Amino acid sequence: MNPPNTYAEWAAGCDRLLKGDCDEETLEGMETGSLEWLRITHIFFFDCRKNRY
Repeated sequence: MNPPNTYAEWAAGCDRLLKGDCDEETLEGMETGSLEWLRITHIFFFDCRKNRY
C-alpha cells in the first residue's frame, strides 16, 4: 500500500483494518502516510465516522 495522503486513501486503509484484511504492507504504508487536517476534513471525518459506526 502506498502511504495514504487523502481522506479516501485513509478510509480504504481503515476499512482494511476493520475487516481484518490488513497485512504488514498496509500498516507500513499507514505509518508513513499523512493527512492535511483542514476544518472540512475534520467535519467530514467525524460525520462519516458517526454515521458508519
